[in-house]
Amino acid sequence: MQIPLPPVMPKFMVFRFIAGIIIRLIGLWGYYILLIGLVTVVCLRFSYRAYKNGSYETVFLIVCFFLIIVGGIIALVNS
Repeated sequence: MQIPLPPVMPKFMVFRFIAGIIIRLIGLWGYYILLIGLVTVVCLRFSYRAYKNGSYETVFLIVCFFLIIVGGIIALVNS
């Protein structure tokens, strides 16, 4: 008996289609800056909220997550 799996590929294809449209509109470097800017804003927002609450470990983890995400974006765009 085969287990039915959720369709993962169509969602990825939609993301790829949207990314292709954005790249055509603003260029590859614009897409690169858009992604890094979005990640920066989101991570700074959450790290500032954690810093105000005094949970410095969470701030450190958010910054590590930010660096991993930015590295992944750089690797994705450069490939």
